[in-house]
Order: sequence, then C-alpha cells, then structure tokens
Amino acid sequence: MHANRDLWGNLVAPIAVNLISAAMLFVAALFFRSAILSFFGVGPEPVLHAVVEPYNNDAGEVLGDLFLINLRGERYNENELTAALQEETEDAQRRPELRITWAAGTGRVTGVESDAVFNEGKGKVSIDAPPRPDGDWVIRIEELESRAVLRFTITTNLPRITRRSAKASLPFEVFLAGQVITD
Repeated sequence: MHANRDLWGNLVAPIAVNLISAAMLFVAALFFRSAILSFFGVGPEPVLHAVVEPYNNDAGEVLGDLFLINLRGERYNENELTAALQEETEDAQRRPELRITWAAGTGRVTGVESDAVFNEGKGKVSIDAPPRPDGDWVIRIEELESRAVLRFTITTNLPRITRRSAKASLPFEVFLAGQVITD
C-alpha cells in the first residue's frame, strides 16, 4: 500500500499536473490567438504568395520557374481577388497581377509562358507581352481556385550562370500585387 502512494505522489501526480497545465495553456492560447498574433506583429494569412526558382537552359541563358500560390481555402474571381488584396493592406491600388521587370543592364525577358498541363483546372490568367522589347510582362489573374498553385516559365536571353538558391543572380524582378518578391 505504501508503494502505491509513493508511485502516485512521485510519478503520476506531477505528470497529471503538467498535462492539465499544458491543456489549460493550449486552450488559453486558442482563445487569445488574435491578440497574441497582433502583439507579435503577425497579421492574417496573406491571400497570395509567389516564388521564383532560377536555373539555366542548355544555352546558359537564365530562366525562372514562377509559382503563384493561393494560400487561402477560397476560390476567387478577379473582382473578389482584387478586393481581398486591397483589404489585406488597405491599399486601393493593389491588383491581382504579377509584373516581370527587367533589372539587368543587357538582355531582356523574351517570354512568359503558363504551364498549361500543370495549371489545368486551377485558375485562369492572361499574359500580356510588353508593347516594346524592354517593357514589363504582366500576368493578370482572372480566376484562382482554392489553395491552387500555378506555374509559369520566364525566359531571358541573358547568358549568366545561376543556381536555384541564387535569387540575387536573377536578371529580372517579379512584383506580386505591387510588392517585389525576388529580393
């Protein structure tokens, strides 16, 4: 009988207290989640995210795979996406588009293509070529499915060695809804 009391007092009781305390902290954190996130400067989940993966083709020219990601579990048309982006930052100028701008001195972006097979059923975009060779390419997002990932390939005529981890070697910048993503 004395051994059972020692087991309870020395082992089971402290474990039970720790488990109950952890559960109480977890419930309190869930209850005060928004206050905790705003205290640490973490805002709501953004609507879109984009990333560029640079690489070289066989001729040594820089290419980039551009991935656009809908981070929310909602389907958007162009107007709904515009409203969500503007609400996200309270910026009335934000538009659902990706703008590819040439940043190197020589060369240019020679093409932007949507990966039709990869993107099938995930959304609808239009790609606007620049009116002059040194202008910006624009990808306009017209529809985007919930949690969709769209893929585009950016081609250039600049021969420069690059690696997937070398974002600084990109000769172009990509702006998503007015904010640069290639820094």
